Amino acid sequence: MLATFVNPSTRNSFKLLVVVCCLMMSWLVVDLSGGTSHALPYVFVIPIVLAAWYWSAKAAMVISLAAGFLCGPLMYLDSWTDTPQPWSVMVIRTVIFLLSGTGIGVLFDHMKEQNDRLQRAGTELISTLAHTIELRDAYTNGHCERVAKMAVAIGKELGLSAAQLLYLEWAALIHDIGKIGVPEEILNKTDKLTEEEFAIIKRHPNLGAWALKASEFGQHMRDGVLHHHERWDGKGYPYGQSGKNIPFQGRIIAVPDVWDAIRSERSYRKEMAREDSIQIMKDGRAKQFDPEILDIFLALLDRHPEW
Repeated sequence: MLATFVNPSTRNSFKLLVVVCCLMMSWLVVDLSGGTSHALPYVFVIPIVLAAWYWSAKAAMVISLAAGFLCGPLMYLDSWTDTPQPWSVMVIRTVIFLLSGTGIGVLFDHMKEQNDRLQRAGTELISTLAHTIELRDAYTNGHCERVAKMAVAIGKELGLSAAQLLYLEWAALIHDIGKIGVPEEILNKTDKLTEEEFAIIKRHPNLGAWALKASEFGQHMRDGVLHHHERWDGKGYPYGQSGKNIPFQGRIIAVPDVWDAIRSERSYRKEMAREDSIQIMKDGRAKQFDPEILDIFLALLDRHPEW
């Protein structure tokens, strides 16, 4: 299955398991070493840092209190002589844990906020580029944004990570960037395209991938741009790849790309009825489209009548 990526709930459960394991391992290391007077109790900072990185400052504070409890009332100062922890030491250590967890958590929260701002700025910039592309094609206004929105929804159902979803969104926004290299008289032609004209249209995935070649971030979007016209049965373009050999970005974007195209009015035809459009998509299952992705998309259509 395509959804080999763990879903968000499983991913969060795994993170919680890692933090709890680190917390218990820290307790075992200190306890088996003879207590806090023999081993450095600040090994508990490791799960505190992980909680701050995985979640937030609040989560780090919770783990800090847990750490203070584990190496306080549940820990000897010296287990070899059965010497208990002085209350003053337990309180001071817990306060230090709390201050450390709060400080580290606030720092990570700030870093995440800055990263989110950069990502939003990147998305806005790429959206602007998508609008620029659409200016050349009179019949695709808003197409890229709609495809991106639907592609991200599919990606979430597949359990893609935050980074994968971001690059999928960006790839969907600029999947037609190669049309910059297609003459406008072909893009906006009202009659049926000739074989020679269609051959020129079919070059746009390669042109788009070439345009991204010089960009480091562009490499993360290249698969969606290059392969969104491939077909599950191998009859697509530009390389005729089939099945799971088609990169997942291309398989995902292909579905909403076709849906939005048949649901939009063109100079040579009217907007297709919703039920007729759904039937066309179903007819393409395991032929044009990845069956798993199509099934997810059709289920999403029931929840999104506005699509």
